Amino acid sequence: MAEHKQEKDLPKRTRFVRPLTLLIIAVVLVVALVLLFPARRFLSLSQGDAGRDDPSSVSITYLEALLEANPGDDQLRLKLARQLAAAGNIPKAMEVMQPLSDSTDANARWLYHQISWQAFNGLEADDPRRDEQQGELIAQMNALERNDSLTPDQLETLARRWLELGRPARAADLYERLAAQDPARAYERYGEAARWWLAADAPMRAAQAWQSAFAATDDESQRRDAALAALDAAQQTNDGSSLRMAGEFIDAYPDDPTFLDIGIEMALANNRLAQAQIWSRRYVELRPDDEKGLERNAQIALANNRLDESLAGLQRLVERNPDNVALRAQLAQVQVWAGQPAAALANYKWLARRSGNDDYDNQIIDLGAGLNDTSAVLGALQRIQARHPLNASQRRLLVNVLNSEGDPDRAIAVLSNWVESGSQDRDLWVRLATLQAYRGNTDTSLATWNDIASRFGRRLDETQARARLLAEDWQTDKAIAVLRSLPDKPPADTPDQVYYWQTLGELAWNQNQPEAAREAYYQLYLARKLDSSGYIRLVETAVATDHMDMAMEVARSDWRENKHADIIVAMLGAAQREDRPELTRELIAMAQTRPALFAQSPYYWQYYGDYQFEQRKLGEARRAYLKALSLAPNNTGVRTSLLSTLAQGGYDEELARYVNEWSDEATNSPSMWSVFALANSELGQTNTALRWYDRAVHYDPDNYLLVLDYADALERGRRFDSARRMREYALMELRPRLLADLQAQGKLTRAQREQNRRILAVQAEMLGNDGRHALLGSALNGRSGDDLTATDIELLLGYYLSEQEPSYARYWLLQAHRRRVTTEDWQQLAVALQANDQVAMQRILARSRENADIGIADRITALRQLDFRARALTLALDHERPSEPYVTGIDTVPRYAAELYQTMPQNFGTELIVRSISDLEVNSESVFLRLSGEKLSTRVELGARQLSADDDFVDMDGLEDERYANLVLNWRERRGTTTVRVGAISTDAENTTQFGLRQDYQLTDNVSVAGFINYNELPDETGQYRVLGLRDDLGFDVDWVLNARDSLSLTATYSKFYSREERNDLGDGYSVEASLAHYLMVGPTHQVQARVFASTEQNFLEDDLPSDMAARLPADTDLNDVVPTRYTFLGAGLSFARGIPGEEYPLVASPRYQLDIDAGYVLPDNDIGISANFAIGTRILGSDELSLNFGVDQTGSQTQDNSYSGSIKYQYFLGR
Repeated sequence: MAEHKQEKDLPKRTRFVRPLTLLIIAVVLVVALVLLFPARRFLSLSQGDAGRDDPSSVSITYLEALLEANPGDDQLRLKLARQLAAAGNIPKAMEVMQPLSDSTDANARWLYHQISWQAFNGLEADDPRRDEQQGELIAQMNALERNDSLTPDQLETLARRWLELGRPARAADLYERLAAQDPARAYERYGEAARWWLAADAPMRAAQAWQSAFAATDDESQRRDAALAALDAAQQTNDGSSLRMAGEFIDAYPDDPTFLDIGIEMALANNRLAQAQIWSRRYVELRPDDEKGLERNAQIALANNRLDESLAGLQRLVERNPDNVALRAQLAQVQVWAGQPAAALANYKWLARRSGNDDYDNQIIDLGAGLNDTSAVLGALQRIQARHPLNASQRRLLVNVLNSEGDPDRAIAVLSNWVESGSQDRDLWVRLATLQAYRGNTDTSLATWNDIASRFGRRLDETQARARLLAEDWQTDKAIAVLRSLPDKPPADTPDQVYYWQTLGELAWNQNQPEAAREAYYQLYLARKLDSSGYIRLVETAVATDHMDMAMEVARSDWRENKHADIIVAMLGAAQREDRPELTRELIAMAQTRPALFAQSPYYWQYYGDYQFEQRKLGEARRAYLKALSLAPNNTGVRTSLLSTLAQGGYDEELARYVNEWSDEATNSPSMWSVFALANSELGQTNTALRWYDRAVHYDPDNYLLVLDYADALERGRRFDSARRMREYALMELRPRLLADLQAQGKLTRAQREQNRRILAVQAEMLGNDGRHALLGSALNGRSGDDLTATDIELLLGYYLSEQEPSYARYWLLQAHRRRVTTEDWQQLAVALQANDQVAMQRILARSRENADIGIADRITALRQLDFRARALTLALDHERPSEPYVTGIDTVPRYAAELYQTMPQNFGTELIVRSISDLEVNSESVFLRLSGEKLSTRVELGARQLSADDDFVDMDGLEDERYANLVLNWRERRGTTTVRVGAISTDAENTTQFGLRQDYQLTDNVSVAGFINYNELPDETGQYRVLGLRDDLGFDVDWVLNARDSLSLTATYSKFYSREERNDLGDGYSVEASLAHYLMVGPTHQVQARVFASTEQNFLEDDLPSDMAARLPADTDLNDVVPTRYTFLGAGLSFARGIPGEEYPLVASPRYQLDIDAGYVLPDNDIGISANFAIGTRILGSDELSLNFGVDQTGSQTQDNSYSGSIKYQYFLGR
């Protein structure tokens, strides 16, 4: 099976081509070969006859057939295209050549270009395809030029075609290639290249081409032509290389003027003056007769600033051509530049006479003015005037020349003719007026200036000139009026404007016209053209015309920019005169930034002292015045201010020294009489002060304020009637001024307000309450609220102070502060005293020295209210002398001193007392010593007592002799007092220690309270209880002052009762006492008081007597016999006193006495009780007192038992 299958798969047998088919193929091949061999022969023939193109239709058809048969044959294609082009069938030729358009074959590319060129030329000029074809041709030519195998003919063809296309630069470049390829024709080719480079506007390339042509030939004629042509081309450039080329050719032909001439022009064109000068000199040497060359050489030398060389050349030219106007004018100009004005002037004179040209005469005028050759200037002006009228500047010059020639009258005549002929040249008018003034014709000149003002309007120069003429004629007020009448006043920018304002300011200052002076100096200030004196004048005139803010602005600006100390000093004085303390503070602060500038200025220190004096800082004021005095020891104003400060500041020793030192000089200085009167018055030398016041008042009788001072001095001298008459006289004279000032509605200075306040105060003191109220209403004149002036407020404050109405006074004080009205320290202190404003009191006293404007009495009162008792006492003692000058309140000072001594006692003494308590008699002797400081008082007492009674009354064995010692300490605080008492009692039977504590506190001005505690107090209810018992107390007091005459007091006490020896409890109880007192009379020394009172005591006792007491009492004695269980006394009393005898310090002079009588109803006895006491005290040696006291009392629990007492006491008062 397998074998059979393999047999079936074997391939079939292939057949060969049939014979017929083979025969046909053979025939075709033969025909093709036959046809082929003749074509190749024709093609070879065509190639052999390449130089002969026969564009016959047969050959073209034949070539087309061959090309169609052989499309890849490039040579056949080139042949056909050549034939077609030759036959004029350019489109067909272009079509045939299209496949070879990108060929790299040089022949194909050249033929393609040739046919394309023919196609381009075949287009009409307006054919739109022409531009596209031109671009293609340019691309072909660019590509062809890159081929180095081009023949000279092809290059020349391309160059011509570039020219036809309007590209001469491309053609020039090809001609340079042709010159390089054909050395034999290089000169010619380079010449063509240069020609077309010039046509292409590339002169430098043309010059280089001619330079190449110069190098390419040996023919000297051609070389010179090429060199000249190269320079001619190079002249058309400004390139530095062209100048180098010229130098090369000049070096090649050094003696050829032509090359030098060209080189000079090229150097000048390139601004190479130095090179041009070198070549020009050589040129002149080669051609010395060439006048143009000489002139050019002179110009080049002038341009090189070689004036001598230029002058030499021009001089030679002028010598050769003496009538040449242009050369002589040029020579004259160079002579001016060379600094030969005289030579130039001579040449210009020749030119002016020769030509009659104004320019030359103007040159003569300029040179003649410089040489001061007025005759030459005058001649030139006259020649100009002969030709035509002079212009304005020439006329002015003619006048100046005539004037300088010593003929001002002729100049005035000339000017007068011109102005009278109607000249509108203002300068000529001004010159005429100036010359007239110069010749002394003031009136004529002033009239001319007036004509100028009316014709040409007001101007600065005319105004200044008129003012100057008027001032020189002593018509200063008219001069100021003319200056101020200028309608458009200029700023102070230019020198003329500055001079205008300076003139106005100076004249106005000298004529005391501050308004005009301020206006002038302020303009100079705005332009910062003021000197230090101008600043001072501006400040003073601003102040004088009520422009303080302007003055301060100027001072601030000057201080920032110039630091003129004089301005600050002047402004300080003005600020104080005008009562502007805020400005004074600012000025002082400015000065303190540069203290060295003011250290040597006495005026500054005086003003500084004045400010401190006004601020009541008298210590600072004193130091300032002393500094001023050291700088100006003879300055009367400084002396006066210093004495016033010392007088008011309490510097009595220093004041006395200066008064003694200057008294002789003051005798001849009326300005110091019043202050010497014040100083002597403050020193307590009232009689001496009165003599000074008398002298001052006679010298200045119209100074009625001084008359008031005189009246005060008379009052201090206790000449009260004379003082009153003097015040009445002064007030009558001062009242019109006062009424006028009260109508000023707040426009017064502080000094005026102080004067008016003083006048009103004096006037009010001389009137009663109704009169003061009427005066107040008259002064206010219906004003209220915001209409009130500063003087009104001060008047209201003073009125309510005098009326003792603190709330109203405080209100008006606050209004014064709100309105920034300055109030005196004494006014503020008076309000503070009435309101008990202790903070305000401390502040006022701290800033006010002792002898300032606060009265002694007010100062002592304030110190007492502040608990500065020691200071108050010292002050009171210093002024309680009988010879002390009288001032208001001085009478109360001795009493103040006594009250302070009473509060702070300083004494020692001894006392003997005899008294009885029912059947018990007590005799005691003691010595004591009291010492006090401002806060603490100490009292030490030592003594002994003897007790005696019948044996059936009480057994006193061991108790009859008592020895005791007490120490009492009082600590005073602002609103209270703390008292501590420590004591001891010693007997033969027992010793007892005592202690007591009391605290007093002032709740209000009218109410005070006290709390107390006593330990082991000796009782006095009965005689038995006094011997055998002790008590402890705890209680309080209340005192209420209802008004000036009435007072109420209440005392409540809780008590514990003990036996003396063993301190056994006896019981306890309470007591209450109340009284109402009314002063029937209160005088300086005498008082009469009526009183009603009530007291009650309720005790709760033990049932039996303790053993220690029972052993000493009779057997039938009960405890309630020793200590009363109940006691009440209701009654009234009357006291008559002159001082209080025996008190710690007397308030009334010796003798002192007191009588007290009380009567009432006693319970539970249901009987009438009476008590009486009389005391008397008197001075023995001086500062001491001996007092006696006698009393009878029948108001005890057993009213039938009389108790009596008697004492004698001597004490000596320490201190001053």
